[in-house]
Amino acid sequence: MRRLRLALPLAGVVVLAACTTSTTDFRDQTEDFLNEDGQVEDLVDGDVTEAECEEPLDTEVGSRYSCTAQVENAGTFTFEVEINAEDSFRIFDFSQG
Repeated sequence: MRRLRLALPLAGVVVLAACTTSTTDFRDQTEDFLNEDGQVEDLVDGDVTEAECEEPLDTEVGSRYSCTAQVENAGTFTFEVEINAEDSFRIFDFSQG
């Protein structure tokens, strides 16, 4: 499986490692990133758990999809995600509620 790269507004990158990146790869890697990356926790000021993402309709650059996750002591957050390269995505917006 490839490792996706991620660019947050003021944050780092995650990289995939394989030959192809499917819509399922993007969904799964985004969920993993939200659940496991400290940079996201810093942005929302709490532990992120139970991330669930829509599967993007395709893997074209510019395709967008949403994720929801629980943030400790803050409730549910929605994260807007965009595929910004063949093997990367970025969280371009997030909101509480």
